[in-house]
Amino acid sequence: MMPGTTSPTIASLDQPEVAWRILLTQLRRELPREQYEKLRHTRGLAWEDGRLRVAVPAQDALTWLQTRLRPLVERKLRLIFGLPQAAIEFVPGSPPAPIVGLEAEEDEPQVEIAHPSTARPAEPTPSPTATMDAFALNLIPEYTFDTFVVGANNRFAYAASRAVAERPAAQHNPLFIYGGVGLGKTHLLHAIGHAALARGYKVLYVSAEDFVNAFIEAIQTNTVREFRARYRDVDILLVDDIQFIAGKERSESEFFHTFNTLYNRGRQLVLSSDRPPKALRLLEERLRSRFEGGLMADIQPPDYETRVAILERKAQRMGVQLPREVAEFIAQHLRSNVRELEGALKRLISYCDVWNQPLTLETARNALADILPQRRPRPTVDMVLDLVARTYDVTIEELKGKGRSRRVALPRQIAMYLLRTEVGLSWPQIGQVLGGRDHSTVMHGYRKIEEQLAQDPMLRGEIRALQERLSQA
Repeated sequence: MMPGTTSPTIASLDQPEVAWRILLTQLRRELPREQYEKLRHTRGLAWEDGRLRVAVPAQDALTWLQTRLRPLVERKLRLIFGLPQAAIEFVPGSPPAPIVGLEAEEDEPQVEIAHPSTARPAEPTPSPTATMDAFALNLIPEYTFDTFVVGANNRFAYAASRAVAERPAAQHNPLFIYGGVGLGKTHLLHAIGHAALARGYKVLYVSAEDFVNAFIEAIQTNTVREFRARYRDVDILLVDDIQFIAGKERSESEFFHTFNTLYNRGRQLVLSSDRPPKALRLLEERLRSRFEGGLMADIQPPDYETRVAILERKAQRMGVQLPREVAEFIAQHLRSNVRELEGALKRLISYCDVWNQPLTLETARNALADILPQRRPRPTVDMVLDLVARTYDVTIEELKGKGRSRRVALPRQIAMYLLRTEVGLSWPQIGQVLGGRDHSTVMHGYRKIEEQLAQDPMLRGEIRALQERLSQA
């Protein structure tokens, strides 16, 4: 939470009216218009023993809300405000006095989804409830374009994200951002959401796991139509970790139709994944082709200079003056992703606070001694061959065999590359492992992969994902 911001939970305890308005903002996005109308002119009254009392002026609406809608509203209440236990009590009451901005926003007519040529508002203006929308959409306040540190590793993805937020569906649709864990994909999706909300666009951010779970719930509760309305009546749909959907046939089919509906209406889709579409082996081909049909932007691990800049920027936002030598020390030892840099910085600052120590290089060495990476044992030959075989749907026997088809040749060359870089085998040793091949053949295969890595971002993503899995084995 940013300094000076009140968390939704605290606001809800002190201001039931505000809490209910935030909840209404989320419900407005999910409920059909005729159901949402029953919530108009309701107001939050008070918190009592973990129960939010809400006044409902119309008797027919009161009965319907008590019997039909309360379970859904209570789930949303707990989710949005982070309350493990909370309930809603609808009671008779008079309508609230008009609230400037909020009442005007509710009175806006529902606009039918337009043809692609008119789908985007010509001159969108910032919404008076943009902050409230961000709370309801679970957008992280700190994840904006202003707080994103740009480097050579992510500049292309950053530029594409800015372009999408400013002119949805104008050029890069879909935008597919991929890269390893903790490199900033989620940050960019949230930043797009914040920027687009400020420009007046209707945005929905969701993880692929939440999409799947919501779809299952919609099937079980016979609310598929409402589910579809929620995900298809938006200007920008942001889906994080789309790889989660691969292999889940009904969810894939539902997302395929959601994708087509939005795309055909001229709406923007932004997807993130830990690997490129080509590497999502369980994903349906029709979805893969659509993902590849837009702009693909990969994010690499940050280089040394970017890591230093990230540490200094985050320290500044935390109100801490981080000595350059300390930032350089951390950047030299932690190289994988942004998340581990931030974790190390928070640990160091907490250490200084608890032990009343100055923020020096010596303090950093002591505070981070047990989290700096230790030299890990190299993966074994069997681990590399097994992983490559499973990833590319070939057998270990085929990797060692004489077959030259591309289906086998590329995985074999990738195995050569990994056996060299991750296991540290010599050329003759690799040749012996792979069926007694000549060392010059192995060198050729290795260099071919090395050349392709400089030109093919999809292959680069696949190799990086394999290396990460080997390092975690």
